[in-house]
Amino acid sequence: MLATHSNEAKIERTLTQLGCAAQNFCRIAGVGLTRFLQAINGEPGKHFRDEDAAHLLAVLGELYELQVDVDAITGTHIPINFTRLDAVMTALTIRRVAKIAAEENDHALDEQALRATTVLMEGTARSARVRNGVRHTIEVLNAKFKSFGGLTAENSDTVGKGK
Repeated sequence: MLATHSNEAKIERTLTQLGCAAQNFCRIAGVGLTRFLQAINGEPGKHFRDEDAAHLLAVLGELYELQVDVDAITGTHIPINFTRLDAVMTALTIRRVAKIAAEENDHALDEQALRATTVLMEGTARSARVRNGVRHTIEVLNAKFKSFGGLTAENSDTVGKGK
């Protein structure tokens, strides 16, 4: 069991809050999955070194800021689809470069950073709309079939099994 205030516990809690799977986070952060899971699972002697934890917490901070910006753009909370690794990594990279440029009073990349965030948000929103659309279609079909006393999602696994 992880200590409540350990770096590993903080990382695990933040991943859960963001809805980001460990395998996706490892790809985004550029760390090995096996070693990451050993630390997160509290394997004795496998905790993160301070510099590794600092890197992972920094990446999580960027992901959290990205989520906050996506929420601000949409006006509601739409969880980032972290399976879209290329879009997430592109948005993070452009945002990093724009942030560095802004430190030098160069805001030429601000628009590209916003666009990358918007593209990520649109893909995330589209995925949510597709899931909701599929869910709605299933509900409509179930209602129609029930009115005929037929097949529904609840009893479809019994078809052809003599039940």
